[in-house]
Amino acid sequence: MATLNEIADSILIDLGKPFDHNLREALKFTIKTYRARLLRQEFDKAIDLGLDSQHITIKLQLVDKADTCVTNVGCNVLRSVNKVPRPLKLKNDELFEYVGAVDGSNSYIRTRLAELPYALKLKYNGSLKRYDWINEYLYVFNVKLNRQRNLRISAIFADPSKAKDDCSEVSCYSDDDMEFPLADHLVQVLIEMVLSGKQPIINEESQEVNVQDDIVQVPATQRRRR
Repeated sequence: MATLNEIADSILIDLGKPFDHNLREALKFTIKTYRARLLRQEFDKAIDLGLDSQHITIKLQLVDKADTCVTNVGCNVLRSVNKVPRPLKLKNDELFEYVGAVDGSNSYIRTRLAELPYALKLKYNGSLKRYDWINEYLYVFNVKLNRQRNLRISAIFADPSKAKDDCSEVSCYSDDDMEFPLADHLVQVLIEMVLSGKQPIINEESQEVNVQDDIVQVPATQRRRR
C-alpha cells in the first residue's frame, strides 16, 4: 500500500501540478475525508476490509457529575483528559472495537448516556464498568480513579493521524512513512473520486476532516484506467 503523501503526489501529477505544496496539503485532508466515506460504505456491505485497528492509551481524570449533563447518576465519573478522535462505526453500529483495561483483560460496556441511570440499577449488571463517547470525550462509569488512571482504546479512526497515545504523546500513524490504511482497490476508487471533483473538501477554518453521513457513489463513466 502507498503512503498518504504518495497518493497525494499521484493526484498532483494527474492534475499537472506536481510541485504545488499548498494543494498537496489540502488534498491530504480530502483523501482522509473520502477514505472515511468509502470505509463506511464498505462496512454497510458487511465486507471484511482486513484493516488493522489502531490502539491508543488515554489518560483519565475525575470530573464533576454535572459535566456529563446527567445529574445524580450516583457513581464515579471519569473522563478522558484529551478528546478521543472520531472512530468509524463498525458493522454492529459500535464505535470502538475495545475500550477497557490497558492489558486487554477487562472490556467495558458502551452504555448511552440516556440509558445510564437505568443500567446502573440493574440487579446483576449494574456494577459493570461502562463508557460512552460524548462531545469527543470518553466518559467512564463505575470506575475509581485510583484503580484506573489509563484506558486502552482500539478502533478504526476516521483520521488515522489523530490517533495519539497519551502515555507516549506520539501519533500512532505518520503521513510521511507509513502505509495509508486503505485497501489497494479502494485507493484507485478514491483517486478517481478526487479527480472527478477537482476541488478539495476541507474545513478551511480548522483544517479538520469533515466526515459527513452521506455515501459517495462513483459512476462507472467517471472512472479512469491507469
